Amino acid sequence: MANYSYLMVPESVDKAITAAVKEFAEGRKERYDIWRHGLPIWIVSERADKRVNQVQIEAVIKPGKSVAEPLEQQVVFTPGAYEDERAYEEKTALNAITRKVPSAEDVHKAGEGEFLSLAEAEDKEKVKDKLTSSLQKASKLPLEETLPPIQYATPFQ
Repeated sequence: MANYSYLMVPESVDKAITAAVKEFAEGRKERYDIWRHGLPIWIVSERADKRVNQVQIEAVIKPGKSVAEPLEQQVVFTPGAYEDERAYEEKTALNAITRKVPSAEDVHKAGEGEFLSLAEAEDKEKVKDKLTSSLQKASKLPLEETLPPIQYATPFQ
């Protein structure tokens, strides 16, 4: 797995990524979230039936391959996916949600090569291209792991 630290991005990079994410998601009528709690994170999600494919964008600092190599500042695009199966038990009024997800290894492999330098991330078209390729990779991730179900009582289905 990659070893990295999070990076505060220059305002110009933040604005470019934010504009690209909004244009991309709104143009495809997909959901996007932008978090600014400390460090910025952008997420674009596309729904395909029960499955949700998504890309998480973060700015990171990665160490070089050796101590002599400089640190690399990158904007990484991590593909992911999940599928929720809902069940309602009328007798007990319990809703149960079971989520299927890809393995961490599959996510890591799918994300290899999905990054831009900070300078490249100022180009909205390059960001949109990475979003497109990352969502394509997300759509191909096998959902092989099942998380423990979440259950909650509710009178509504």
